[in-house]
Amino acid sequence: MSASGALRTILPLALASAVGAVAVAAPAPGSDAYVVEPQKVEDLKSVYATVRSRDLIQARVRTPGTIVSLAVDEGVYVKQGEVLALVVDPKIAPRIKALEARIVGAQSRMETAKTELERAKTLQERGFASQSRVDQAQ
Repeated sequence: MSASGALRTILPLALASAVGAVAVAAPAPGSDAYVVEPQKVEDLKSVYATVRSRDLIQARVRTPGTIVSLAVDEGVYVKQGEVLALVVDPKIAPRIKALEARIVGAQSRMETAKTELERAKTLQERGFASQSRVDQAQ
């Protein structure tokens, strides 16, 4: 093959690969010229993806429970911060009551400590209690 024949073979292949097409070169019957034709090649790859809507989103709640009332209907536009639904968890009410009981207990202990401090100060003023008892109550 001459240099010009090689050039005729390489140049169409280079052009075809430069434009991103897949080319098939085969000598034409009865000629030493090559014919370059584009050919479609299936290049399928498996990918993992999730398809989501652009205008719909899923709403999630951070606490477990059951929806007891819906404030919106399907297709209604909502704004940020708007209440959509009321979710109730029957386990939350006992927890709240337990925490309220702990608060009442702490307030009671604080009142008792204040009363004890006042009593210790009064006894110290009369000379019946030492400074260490006042410091302890404080």
